[in-house]
Amino acid sequence: MARKRNKKNAATIGRMEMLAQAYLLNMSALHRWLCDLFPEDENIDEDLTKSLTGQMLCRVGNVIKPGSCAPNPSKFAYVQMENITQFLTVAAEIVPKDQLFEPLDLYEKKNFPKVVNVLIEFANQAHDKFNTPELRHNVDVQFTDAQFSGAVAYLKEVEKDQGTPITVKAPTLAGPVSPEPIPEEPVESPKEEPEPEAELGEPSPAPEQVSVEEFVDEPAEEPAPETPVPETETETEPATAMDPEEVIQLHAEIERLQASLTDAKEAAAAAEDERKAAVDREKETETQLGEIRVSLAMAEEGKKSAETRLESTAAELEALRSTLDSVNSDSTAQSSELSQFKTDLEQCSLDRDGAKAELEDVKTKLAELEQAKAMVEQERDELSADLMTTMEEMEASETAHAEALETVGAKLTDKKTRLATAGAEIESLTAQLEEMKVEASTAKASLDAMASSSASSGDLAATLQAELTEARATIAAQELEMQKLAEALEAKTNALAESIASREEDVARLVEDNQAAMDTVEQITDKLEATLGQISEAEAAQSAKDDEIAQLKAQIAAAADGQDRATNKVGGLETKIEQLTAALAESEKEMVRVKEEAANSRQVALDEYLLRKTELDNRVKVLEERCKTLEQDAAEGAGSESQLAELREKVQETTRLLTFAQTTVSGLKTKLAETEAEKNHAVETVDQLDQQIRQMDALSEQARERITELEAEVVNASAAAEANAAENLDHDLLEAARQLRESEETVMQLRATIAGNEDDIAVLEDKILQIQAESKRNKADEEHNHVQTMQMRQERDKLRDELSSMRNKVIAFERALSEEQKAHRETKRDLRTADAQLEKLRREGTDDPRIKSAEMLNKMKFDLDRKFNQQQVKYEHKIKTLEEQLDKLSIERKKSSEIILDLKSEVRHLKRSVHGLANPSTRSPGSAMLSPSPSMRMRPRTAKTRPETAATTTKIADRLLARVGSGQT
Repeated sequence: MARKRNKKNAATIGRMEMLAQAYLLNMSALHRWLCDLFPEDENIDEDLTKSLTGQMLCRVGNVIKPGSCAPNPSKFAYVQMENITQFLTVAAEIVPKDQLFEPLDLYEKKNFPKVVNVLIEFANQAHDKFNTPELRHNVDVQFTDAQFSGAVAYLKEVEKDQGTPITVKAPTLAGPVSPEPIPEEPVESPKEEPEPEAELGEPSPAPEQVSVEEFVDEPAEEPAPETPVPETETETEPATAMDPEEVIQLHAEIERLQASLTDAKEAAAAAEDERKAAVDREKETETQLGEIRVSLAMAEEGKKSAETRLESTAAELEALRSTLDSVNSDSTAQSSELSQFKTDLEQCSLDRDGAKAELEDVKTKLAELEQAKAMVEQERDELSADLMTTMEEMEASETAHAEALETVGAKLTDKKTRLATAGAEIESLTAQLEEMKVEASTAKASLDAMASSSASSGDLAATLQAELTEARATIAAQELEMQKLAEALEAKTNALAESIASREEDVARLVEDNQAAMDTVEQITDKLEATLGQISEAEAAQSAKDDEIAQLKAQIAAAADGQDRATNKVGGLETKIEQLTAALAESEKEMVRVKEEAANSRQVALDEYLLRKTELDNRVKVLEERCKTLEQDAAEGAGSESQLAELREKVQETTRLLTFAQTTVSGLKTKLAETEAEKNHAVETVDQLDQQIRQMDALSEQARERITELEAEVVNASAAAEANAAENLDHDLLEAARQLRESEETVMQLRATIAGNEDDIAVLEDKILQIQAESKRNKADEEHNHVQTMQMRQERDKLRDELSSMRNKVIAFERALSEEQKAHRETKRDLRTADAQLEKLRREGTDDPRIKSAEMLNKMKFDLDRKFNQQQVKYEHKIKTLEEQLDKLSIERKKSSEIILDLKSEVRHLKRSVHGLANPSTRSPGSAMLSPSPSMRMRPRTAKTRPETAATTTKIADRLLARVGSGQT
């Protein structure tokens, strides 16, 4: 019995390893298929448990059937489940529905192998029917021990949770999943009683049956504690009885396979040891290569340092060359400059006395100009004071006018209120009249009834007839009175309407007058600004002349200092030449030192390279011998084709490492040759630098000779500079006198212009009084708009609160749905366990009361599924309802935001209008005084612009109330 159990455990372990190998191969093939399907997506994780989401499946479904899936990126559970359901709807068209997985199998990773199986089948069918990329298996791919052990553990966990044997689709395109059994000679085994069929399981697939669709093996289930079951009956019986000889042959084949598997494992362990040894040797080789790389890096650094020094030396030589060039150019410029200075100084010495007399005349004229300037400034200050006084008076008049307009507005408001009250009274009286008519009709009917019922009584009929006549007369009198009252109210209403129309006409006339006044103000302001601009230009011209005179004086002083500067420059040139000579000597010393260091570094690098090359050649020989040994061992000890393939791969890997080492050695040789060539180039560069240094010495000698010539020319330059400066001074003084006369004429014209503007300023006093009215009215409209804006904000806050409560409800429904799904999953798990036990009892053929219980459980399962589906539909309906409400709230919130933006825009326009009315002096020339809207600013200025502006500003509140009444808020 113990032997049988051990056999069973070994078979289970081997089965789980085969399933894990197939599962990992399917995962790898499916990942490659997704990468081929979406080549633009470079972020598909190799771990499909992370990258295979509902959104990814929707993308796959859209490739097969465009537009069939609408992926939702939301993180909510029901949204992700909906994405998976959309893909399953598309997959059901090419994959049988009974083979599809459940959404929870993917979302909660309950049975991910089933998901992989369905996607493998889906990929194959899609390739055949829709010409998608082909799903390719590669059994040669290697997995780490951690991946393999993790897959085995996960498959065991899934099989335990499911309660049924797990199935994994086998790779079909690239060789066997598990090692092939080695053919053996037929061995006659003694006749034995056939083992119980429960321990056989399903036979292992033959080598030629690699393309089988699934690995299916049902492990033995332990009997329930309350009902012991014999061990021989724990496995599922085959559908047909087997012949004893076939059973014996199967047992013999199983033993041979187990022996082959044991040998294969031993060979694999030996190969693994060899691989580890090869890895260790590879690490040693890598270490040695690293040391060689370090040596090469040191040699490279020495070469770079030598190159850096050579570059710095070349840069210094280039700097010396540029310095000498600058010295030559400075010498040439200095010679021309000294010649010019000499000419200018000679001319200045001849005309110095005449310039002094002319300077005295210029000073006198400047004093006169200062006096005229002071007078102009005094007149401008007086004009500014008068203008300020006028503005104050205009502001006072504006205030009074605004108060008057406020009074008129209050009266208009009172009349509107009275008109509304009268309308309400008319409606009330009309309602009373209708009631009285109804009462009269009722009384008439009752009297007629009474008259007909008491026709026999003549006196009573006469009395009732008299009362009826009296009531009719009373009703007619009341109707006449109501008609008169209605006519009177209509007359009052017409009178109020006419009064309001007349007031509006008055306001329109005021606006037109205001526009005309503002146009006049703009014209006068433009004239004043033009006058002030002319004054500023005259002052600027005078200042420019003062600056030119100061520059002439500075030039005369600079000409006197020219000789000193030339002498200083000559001394500086001599100092630079001495510094260049010292720098050349230092460069020669540095060049010698760089040559020595380069030679030493090259010798050291060459020695290290030869040493490392010898060691690396020895290591390569050892690796080659070891590879040959591995090939021989692999040829002798390979127990199966898969082991031989693994050993060949290891040999190939070692060969690749050997090739890499040889390539590295070749690269080192190439780098050494390049280093030698660079060293030769550096020597040539040093020779060139020596030649350039000799040329620099010759140039330095020429520079010294040129400096001697410059010293002789310095004396001649000063006299010429003085003469030229005196001539320029005479010409500039004449030009200054001419411009001074032009400035005096401009000042006289400005005085005449200012005198003419005084009359225009007086006209402003009558026009500006009308400006303040519209300002006050606009302020009132702004306050009213502010109140409306606050109301809009309150409505918006209410909408936000409702939106928040709706979101909370959605979250609560999602939580409830998640709890329901969790309970449903637990119930399904229990039912699956019960189904397995029921199937087991049915196979045993026993009359167990648990069968009836299981049937009852099936009915309960059906009822629970139906209730769960109903509850899920109910929750989905509620969620859709809440989403619709959220959409409505969002639309209302958007409308409120738009209305608030409109209100803010109108308030800004009102503020601009108020600012333009209250501060006319801050307006730029040519700009409109009021800017009620962008469309108003776009229109040309006409006589109708101001009335339209006034109508806009006075009716803003009415428009806002109309919007509120129409339900836009």
